[in-house]
Amino acid sequence: MRGGVKNQLTGKEYEVKSKVVINATGVFTDRILGMDNPDHESLISPSQGIHLVVDKEFLPGDTAIMIPKTDDGRVLFAVPWHNKIVLGTTDTPVEEVTEEPIPLKEEIEFILTHIGRYLTKDPQHSDIRSMFAGLRPLVKGKSKVTAALSRDHLITISESDMITVTGGKWTTYRKMAEDTVNLVAEKLQSQITCVTHELKIAVLRPVPASIEGLTDEQITTLVKQTANHEMCMTVEDFLSRRTRQLLLDARVALQKSPLVAAALADVLNKDQAWIQTQINNFKNIATHYLPH
Repeated sequence: MRGGVKNQLTGKEYEVKSKVVINATGVFTDRILGMDNPDHESLISPSQGIHLVVDKEFLPGDTAIMIPKTDDGRVLFAVPWHNKIVLGTTDTPVEEVTEEPIPLKEEIEFILTHIGRYLTKDPQHSDIRSMFAGLRPLVKGKSKVTAALSRDHLITISESDMITVTGGKWTTYRKMAEDTVNLVAEKLQSQITCVTHELKIAVLRPVPASIEGLTDEQITTLVKQTANHEMCMTVEDFLSRRTRQLLLDARVALQKSPLVAAALADVLNKDQAWIQTQINNFKNIATHYLPH
């Protein structure tokens, strides 16, 4: 098989060849299947879940709580996380799949209204330090209620021999990989099997989840460490994925973004225009993590 890819960071385009193509694109699974066959059968029923992050004072201690059944039958939880409390979640069917899903007003209100009964005090919009949404690639079933659809993964092979793996969840990602790699080996008549059950996840020097309270010098050192050793390429990479500052407190992340951009530019040999673009891009993303 042959196709083209574009590096979104550099703009360079490449031609690639492969013996097997694997579609592992989560909620975008059907979009890729449509490129392979416009008449394909839809596999995914996307569902949105959101989280709200508040200060520790709303649930002192280190114990999480779960409310197994709210007024409308949903499950809620409050979990201590890096000196904050994560509140969640929702299960909202969505029609449009986007790269940056945004918490809906009714989802925010649902969590604030119901979780307040179990915390030391009722959280308000002004107490939200960060909020974020994710989309679940639920395997389509007959039920119209997404909470009832399967969280198990599904592997299919199209008429063009493209392999699609979809569904599943974070806790089963290695099993999903193992099943897919072993299927590829079978198709290629290879004796190689997936080694994930023996493979350890390497961890370099740990990066703190929060950079709040660190000096500018300490933050700069961390940024350069992740750029040199963990392929950190953008401000969002550092503030959302190397650390968790955007998820813990979006306002703090916004405040630190110029410092992070400058430190990254120093390592990556970027100019002032790149720095400003990075700051602007991050601001556009982080705005959606703030309560409105």
